[in-house]
Amino acid sequence: MMPSKKFINMIFVFLLVGCWVGMLQAELVEIPLPDLHGEYPLDEIGSYAFADFSFNMDPSNVDGASIRFSGVQTNGLVDCGYPPPPTPWSVAFYAHIQDEYFDELWYGSAEFFMESGSYSLTFELNSSIHSSPTWHTLGDGTGTVEFMGFPLATWCDALEFPSATVEDVVIIFDMSSTVPAESVRWGQIKALFMD
Repeated sequence: MMPSKKFINMIFVFLLVGCWVGMLQAELVEIPLPDLHGEYPLDEIGSYAFADFSFNMDPSNVDGASIRFSGVQTNGLVDCGYPPPPTPWSVAFYAHIQDEYFDELWYGSAEFFMESGSYSLTFELNSSIHSSPTWHTLGDGTGTVEFMGFPLATWCDALEFPSATVEDVVIIFDMSSTVPAESVRWGQIKALFMD
């Protein structure tokens, strides 16, 4: 016995509506942060800058974020108190976005030795295991990144501090959104059952 035309149409409608409801799509949204460009002269504390950015998307669709930056850094020198000559000393970087609602941080850092010269780095913004920030702080359409350059931690004596120039900084949001596969009018669906 063959299935009726109405039964076949009903299955077709379920498939059609499933496609119509939408598919989950990932998208990377890059926002330049030119206010973070420039020299980061370092001392024991380091130096920092702030950048505001516009955010015109639904923050509930943010799956994650990272910061990509590049520039040039010059090693300093430390004396570790034994016969070898002074040791090169490099810059480390840190950035965060504050979740104003919960007073928590999304943060990331690049804290490892680098040779003098050009660099290009990316780090993810994460939260600590003891906090639960959300991206809803971006719901008003704006956000602020604090970016910091500082000397890599060492127990040796500083002879000359490292320095860095940041030439490009971009915050990257990993967005998911529901995108309709095809727009279908209700009249088209109803017509399938009219015989």
